[in-house]
Amino acid sequence: MKFFQFIALFVVSLTWVGSAVAQPLNERPRNSPYEEKLEQERKIIPYDHLREIDVFWEKRIWRVVDTREKMNLPFVYPKRPLISILMDAIEKEGLPAYSANDDEFSKQITASEITSVLSSKDTMFTIDPLSGRDTMIISETVFNPLTVRKFRIQEVWIIDEETSTMYPRIMGIAPVR
Repeated sequence: MKFFQFIALFVVSLTWVGSAVAQPLNERPRNSPYEEKLEQERKIIPYDHLREIDVFWEKRIWRVVDTREKMNLPFVYPKRPLISILMDAIEKEGLPAYSANDDEFSKQITASEITSVLSSKDTMFTIDPLSGRDTMIISETVFNPLTVRKFRIQEVWIIDEETSTMYPRIMGIAPVR
């Protein structure tokens, strides 16, 4: 009988030991009423498979999204505007970027070429008051994401003959100042 009491006491003490784990010291206190993990949980949803033979109609269009309109203000959200998300994806995640010279996405460009296009150099001539000569001052302006006011979006509208549905598919996004 005492053996069974000892076993029961031992099992109960094992259940209490598991609940007596201390919290880690490096855990920061929560700063909001909910756990902020929406950005990590979002997954990219791939397009549905579409066969070429099922395409009944196709049209390529360009849309202009003006970020100054009230419904488009999330694209210029101060913490992470869309242009900053795109630039981070190009620089860190290897998102391919193409030249804006044509609509066919034929020439791929690097992140350094994009930053050189977005930044600008200004040349000003000033007169030196001591010597009276013209001096040239070159100032370089860094790209400000808030200067992007519009986005041009290239879409392909496809009507599927088999399912009788229209699929708008975004092919490219071009920022416009």
